[in-house]
Amino acid sequence: MAEVPGDLHISNEVIAEIVGSSIIDCYGVMGMSDPSTSARSIRRLTSARASRGVTVENGDAGVIIGVYVILQYGVNISVVTQNIRDQISFALKSYVQVPIESIDVHVTGIKVSK
Repeated sequence: MAEVPGDLHISNEVIAEIVGSSIIDCYGVMGMSDPSTSARSIRRLTSARASRGVTVENGDAGVIIGVYVILQYGVNISVVTQNIRDQISFALKSYVQVPIESIDVHVTGIKVSK
C-alpha cells in the first residue's frame, strides 16, 4: 500500500463531538450542562447535541478535554467520573489518535431520576 504525503488536522469541534458521543451511554450520566453560561441548563444526552457540555483546548502535550455533566442521584461519583474518563480516552485513542494532556470531568449537578 502506498503512503500519501500530507498532514491530517482534526478540528476541536470534531473532537468535542467524539467526546460527547462517547459518554452518551455511560451509566449514571443524566445530561450535560453548558459551560459557557452561568445558569445550570440541563441538556439531554442525544447524539444530535453530543458536543454541548464539552470543551476542547490545545495544550503543550495534547488536547485538554473538559466535560460538564449532571449525574444521577445515588451513584458513586468517583466511579462514574472515572468511567467517563476511560470512555473518552478509549474513543480518542481509537478514532483520532490524538495525544491527551488531561480529561477534566466537572460534575455540575445531581438529578433524581423519575
